[in-house]
Amino acid sequence: MPEHIAQGRWLARRLQLDNVVFVEGDLLELARNPATLGDSFAYVAAHGLYSWVEPAVQEALLTLTERVLEPGGLFFCSYNTLPGWLGRTAFRMLAVLEQERRPGPTPARAFAAARRTLEEVLRHPEAPFPAILPMLKEQLPPVGGASDVAYLCGEYLPTAWRPLYVSEVHPRCRAHKLEPVATATLSQLHEGFLNPAVAPLVLEEEDPLIRQAVFDLVLNQSFRRDLFAKGRHPLPEPVRLERLAAVELQRLSLEPREDFLFETNFGRVELESEGARAFEAALAEGPLPIGTLALRLGAGLDRLLPSVLLLLENARIALARGAAAAPAAETEERNRRLRAHTQEGHALGYQLLPAAGTVMSLPLLNGLLLEGRLQGLADDDLISCVLMTLGATDRKLFDADGQPIEDPVQQVGRLRKEMERLDRTVLPLLLENGGLGSLPPEGD
Repeated sequence: MPEHIAQGRWLARRLQLDNVVFVEGDLLELARNPATLGDSFAYVAAHGLYSWVEPAVQEALLTLTERVLEPGGLFFCSYNTLPGWLGRTAFRMLAVLEQERRPGPTPARAFAAARRTLEEVLRHPEAPFPAILPMLKEQLPPVGGASDVAYLCGEYLPTAWRPLYVSEVHPRCRAHKLEPVATATLSQLHEGFLNPAVAPLVLEEEDPLIRQAVFDLVLNQSFRRDLFAKGRHPLPEPVRLERLAAVELQRLSLEPREDFLFETNFGRVELESEGARAFEAALAEGPLPIGTLALRLGAGLDRLLPSVLLLLENARIALARGAAAAPAAETEERNRRLRAHTQEGHALGYQLLPAAGTVMSLPLLNGLLLEGRLQGLADDDLISCVLMTLGATDRKLFDADGQPIEDPVQQVGRLRKEMERLDRTVLPLLLENGGLGSLPPEGD
């Protein structure tokens, strides 16, 4: 995709990043000549690729990974899996047939026709097909907007697309010296979240591959994020616990929650609210090692780990990067450029959080408010400037339901609410995570 390479290079230049290189290449060719990529790598990642390409390209990916990954390095591979995709293969089959019947540059009609046909079939629960796949009605994808169609084209129309059982993928990786290590879906690292009624089916299985296959059947798994190592070197248990206790955590969300109920592949999992709030409150003073948190909360490491995994997965907390975080001055300037590019119309509504090694979403409206705050504008002046900017660029202000706000009084009210949220959550989060240097005093 040369468009992606061009955009990546452009953004790297604008942000003055010199530690990233973008290479346009074919996996078949790169597997034959990996020297194009330069030195060996500690990490290789293939996200949303493996189950969408033909077998020859899948093999080339693993061959290339084996050749460029250094001993002890990690390979991340995500892919669509069975049994979770069994029902949706029917949607793909119909969409492909409809597209072949009336080929065209916009396959929205094909997706809509496929959905209508399946909805009609599913209206008759006494028929065999709905009875076999009762969840299919909820799994049918939306096909309304342009973004839906763009996603569906990539997800369903590749000719080589085929969901895979884990029993197919892991042996192929082992043939390339890539040993399964763990899942990168954090909540799935804790098998204690399994339904007690079916947990023994998984936990009592000794064969590692059969165990993973049964695990997927129990969860009706539709997407795996697997980690492999080229040369495993497991830690002794005392060393593992020592390393785990030293990992530092920090806050990543300041939005209050009424409960700590999270959606996972295991279903809904709820943390005890008082304990979860105490966990997050302990990080209010700054990053803390997991071992210190366990002592403060009176919990053992393994007892605390489920909370850590769920809060990490749902972006309530993050790993603290310490000295690896970029200097605040560099990040502040890069964040300013990102906001400027967003105002120009580029789809770059994010801000860097170097202390956590991640980003936060910052849509155009919030970026304009933040820019005014950083200039020290008083509230009324800031609201006037934002409304003038939106009007000058023919942009609308929308309510919570996505409807344009025309009434001036309601516009001001909407902006005041956004400013309150900015001051309460966005600004403190940027300051805590090194995304901003400091705030100027508010203007008179």
